[in-house]
Amino acid sequence: MRKELFAPLLIHMFMMWLILNINHMMPYLMSYHGETTVVNGILMSGWNNFIRFNFSVPNIYHIIICVFVYAPAVEFTYWFVFRKYSLLLSIVASFLFAFILALVISPSWDFYNYSINGLVSVFYVACYFIIYSTARLYIYKRLLKKDIQLGKSESELSALKAQINPHFLFNTLNYLYGTAISEKAEKTSKSVEILSEMMRYTISSAKENFVELKNELKFIKNYTYLQQVRLPEMNAIEMDIETGNTENYYKIPPLLILPFIENAFKYGISVDNSYSIKILIKIIGDELKMSVKNTIRKENLEIKGNNTGIANAKRRLDLLYEGKYSLVCAQNNDIYEVNLNIKLN
Repeated sequence: MRKELFAPLLIHMFMMWLILNINHMMPYLMSYHGETTVVNGILMSGWNNFIRFNFSVPNIYHIIICVFVYAPAVEFTYWFVFRKYSLLLSIVASFLFAFILALVISPSWDFYNYSINGLVSVFYVACYFIIYSTARLYIYKRLLKKDIQLGKSESELSALKAQINPHFLFNTLNYLYGTAISEKAEKTSKSVEILSEMMRYTISSAKENFVELKNELKFIKNYTYLQQVRLPEMNAIEMDIETGNTENYYKIPPLLILPFIENAFKYGISVDNSYSIKILIKIIGDELKMSVKNTIRKENLEIKGNNTGIANAKRRLDLLYEGKYSLVCAQNNDIYEVNLNIKLN
């Protein structure tokens, strides 16, 4: 079980146990005089009362049911129902789980006679499921919104640091483009034009949480082209994008998948030796599937870097597509492969 699932479960179980003890101790504390008080005709101290509640057979069963059955069931409902499906479906699931728990815990309950106490218990348990999960989901969305806003602010700051004086830079690129055209340097002029377009895109997209998928894919194509023209073996780089024009209907966070492609060029290319990079992007239904394969050049492994681009991409995926994406990175001999699937809706 992942840490983010396991830690809240333990906290929830502890809080459930604590609430049960507080609820049990309240009548004792209300009637407390001196060091001991009378509970059910028996003179006992607070510690004896605590031991009696937590270790007597009927109470142990009640504690086990609440701490080790109810709490995990509520956590399961929150993580795998409330965070993935509609509120109505989640409410229905809560009542269904509460009903199943009642059957498991009290198999002798006469459902056919519609026991009022049993139905009330199911209702209370289901309401706890709903209230707890709704509150957790609300807090999660508030925190997620703050994280997205923070990430957006950091992206805007990075863009501002990088652009310095964008008008001067773009004017210079336009001058170089015009000079290359006049000198009939077609490859150079095209590269300058693409570089200018990419820079405009990075600056404009930094202001958005989501951009049109077609624009993001065009940026990826331009990036790959600029990598190709600077390398001696253009045929060693293969790129295939299959969308069937569906990219017009979807949006994606800007520069989300670029780090995985950048990584392939960073560690896979070589000026002196053979190499291979294969990039395949497909849109199937509402799912984006990307596969990136590259050879691993040993000399490139010595390149210093902390992989912040990949780490940030994974964090953005967790924040924006939790439960809606899969990422598998694997190395087989000298081949490194990344497979990323994202459900865009």
